[in-house]
Amino acid sequence: MTRIPISDCKCPYCGIQFESAPTRKKKKCPSCSQYVYARRVVSDWQFYLVTEDEVHPIEDEWRAHFLRFWIGAK
Repeated sequence: MTRIPISDCKCPYCGIQFESAPTRKKKKCPSCSQYVYARRVVSDWQFYLVTEDEVHPIEDEWRAHFLRFWIGAK
């Protein structure tokens, strides 16, 4: 998996340096035209720039995290 810390501002596909960190959850890379996603990871609570393939596992982690929270809260 290629998780680039959002502070590094690099495309996880081609490695080009972005001028600034994405301000939205999804940004198109000006170099390779791939969509780059900004997501917070449950395990370390940090924001990363990730590929489309990595978005779904990260979102699954969040669903499992909230399910554990809500089931444990009852």
